[in-house]
Amino acid sequence: MLDFLINNKGFEYEFTATFIIDQKSSMATVQKDNTHLFENEGDIKLTEAHGKKIIQWANSGEGYTPPVRSSKTPTDELISVKEEVITLCKKLGGSENEELMKAIKKIEPSGNPNKIKEMKKLQELLETLKTIKPLKEVKKEAKKEVKKEGA
Repeated sequence: MLDFLINNKGFEYEFTATFIIDQKSSMATVQKDNTHLFENEGDIKLTEAHGKKIIQWANSGEGYTPPVRSSKTPTDELISVKEEVITLCKKLGGSENEELMKAIKKIEPSGNPNKIKEMKKLQELLETLKTIKPLKEVKKEAKKEVKKEGA
């Protein structure tokens, strides 16, 4: 069975094979191919021979090869990294830590890491946060400096 991609909003099905067909040239580009018959063909002009290949595949009993999907969605990963960032922010002293807030505002002007929606930015922030000293440590160092100056 050969299904063509229908471009309707909200239209989603598991197709065996889908093609984008250029209206001017009638050339087809494989968009999805669970039969693995057209994977390396590039742009092709679909013919009766292609239909025969599909029928032969369907009758062969090889069947559908489902796409391998990760059980962890990108959204799950984003949430996980965001939670790690939030936990680290709390350990570093939260909004009272000036260095922390500067680092966050460099990536998210509001200073709220919950508003970061891009994985790359979250990971960049996480790496930066790992280099920042906790507020307690900064305060201890500041007290030591005051004692040195006073002595």
